[in-house]
Amino acid sequence: MSTSVAAEYASLREKDEIRLLDLLPGSGSEPIRCTLRHVKLSDSIQYEALSYAWGTDTDAKEILIDSKARLIRQNLWFALKYLRKRGVPRVLWIDALCINQTDDGERGHQVRQMGTIYSCATSVCVWLGLPDSSSYGAMMMLRETPTFDSMRSSFTADRFKWHSVARLFERQYWTRLWIIQEIVLAAKVNV
Repeated sequence: MSTSVAAEYASLREKDEIRLLDLLPGSGSEPIRCTLRHVKLSDSIQYEALSYAWGTDTDAKEILIDSKARLIRQNLWFALKYLRKRGVPRVLWIDALCINQTDDGERGHQVRQMGTIYSCATSVCVWLGLPDSSSYGAMMMLRETPTFDSMRSSFTADRFKWHSVARLFERQYWTRLWIIQEIVLAAKVNV
């Protein structure tokens, strides 16, 4: 994917150094503004990690990182729009933005650290994509049926809600192998 302004990344110098994205406050149609900073994992900085499917590189959307325009994939743009808070920044680790994807050496090193990155995050935000008409019913159904036994007994009672759950699990997110690591290593998961 091309960018409107080439992404500029200062080199990571320490073995346990990563970049974090500060998603600046905003709402509605305001542009998505962010800053990138370097931190050491050993400094126990509080951040959230994003688990999502990259999606296709068509229909790129613009954000501002350190006041410079950058095109990102539409699915990530919607995730940032949803995750953005009105009054305070949100500190995130997002692979597509926090790793210099054009530097093979850095990308390889950061991928090897991803287990640590996800396990050190205060929580992992799972972005399944934009909600559709069945998403809310599916999430409510999953919250109401916390055990397998309760799921089994409610299956025949409410087929429509279970159809919504099935649609939720047909999303592209669930086709990624990386999600296993991202979810299993998380201290806390928010969907």
